[in-house]
Amino acid sequence: MICKNIAKDRKFLFHLVFFIILFGIVLFFKQEKLNLFALKSTTLKEITFLPTFTVKDIYGNEIKSNNLIGNFIYIQFVNPISSNDIELLKKVYFKYHDYKNFIIIAFVKDFKKFLKNFLLFGNNIFVVREDYEKLKRIFRASQCCESFYIFDKTGKLIKSNINIVGYEEGVKPYLMNILENKKFSISYFIKEGENTKNFKWFKQISDIIMNEKAEYFVISMFIDICMTCLSGQIINKLNELHKLNNSNFFFLTILPTTFTKQDIKNLKNQLRINFKIIIADENLSHKWNQLIKEFRISDLTNIVFLVNKKGEIIKVAEPNCQCFKDFFDFLYKKMGGSK
Repeated sequence: MICKNIAKDRKFLFHLVFFIILFGIVLFFKQEKLNLFALKSTTLKEITFLPTFTVKDIYGNEIKSNNLIGNFIYIQFVNPISSNDIELLKKVYFKYHDYKNFIIIAFVKDFKKFLKNFLLFGNNIFVVREDYEKLKRIFRASQCCESFYIFDKTGKLIKSNINIVGYEEGVKPYLMNILENKKFSISYFIKEGENTKNFKWFKQISDIIMNEKAEYFVISMFIDICMTCLSGQIINKLNELHKLNNSNFFFLTILPTTFTKQDIKNLKNQLRINFKIIIADENLSHKWNQLIKEFRISDLTNIVFLVNKKGEIIKVAEPNCQCFKDFFDFLYKKMGGSK
C-alpha cells in the first residue's frame, strides 16, 4: 500500500514538474514574441532628438552624446559588406570632414572589413566598433543599408534615411544648407521676369523663338521621362494643351545629351507627342550638368516655363515650388481653354 502511494506520488510529481517546465517554455517564447513585436513597433517610430549614449572610438576616446551638442552631427551605421554604405560615408567625409562645428560618427559593424574599404579617417570623424546592434536599437535604425542621421546644434533631428535614402537626395542638400549656407534656387538657372537672351545657356531657345511665328513658347525640360512619375504627368498635361490647337503657342521639350534622335522618335511614338522635342546644345548642357553636380538631379528636372516672343520669361513651374496646378491653369486660360 505504501509502495503504491509512493509510486502515485512520484508519478504526480513527475507530471507536475513536466507541466511546470512546459508552462515555462511557453511563457518564455510568448514573452520573446512580445519583445520582438515591441522592438518592431519602436523601429517604425523615427527619433526626433539625438539619443543618449556613451561609447569609445577605435582610439579609446570617449564619446558622450551630451558633449556633441553645439555641433552639427552626422551619424551613420556602416555595414562594410554594403558598397552603398561605404560610398555614402566617403562622400560625406571627403566633402565635409574639415568643416568647423561638424562631427561625423561612423558606427561600424565589422571593423576589419571596414578598414579594407575606408583607410582615411582623421579630423572630425569618430569610428566606433563596439555595441553596433545595441546602438541600432537606441537609434531605432532600420535593418536596411545606409542608415544615417543629421542633427542640428541643439541635437534636433534634421534628416534621416527613414524618409529619404542616399547621398544626392537625402544628405547633400541638407549638409550644403547647414554647413555652406547654400540652398538651391531655380533662379540660378531661370528666373521669371528675365529674358532668355540674358542667359547664354538659353541661346538655343532664343534662336528657336526668333525663327518661329508663335507669340508664346511653352518650354519643358526633363532629365528623364517616366509615365508613372511627375515627368509623365507633365507630358500628359502638355499633350492636352497642345490639342487645343492654338497657333499662338509653340511647344518645345528639351532633353539632355544622354538621349539620342532614335530615343526621341521612340518617345514621341510611345507617348503620342506631336510637338517638338530636341536635345540640349553644348551651352545648355554645360550649365545644366554644372548645376546638377553642384546640387541634385531632382532640382534640375521637370521644369516648365512660358516665354513670349520677346524672350521674356512669364511664368515658371518646377518641383520645389509645388505650383504646377497654378501654372497649367494659367496656361489653359491664356490659351482659351475651359480651365
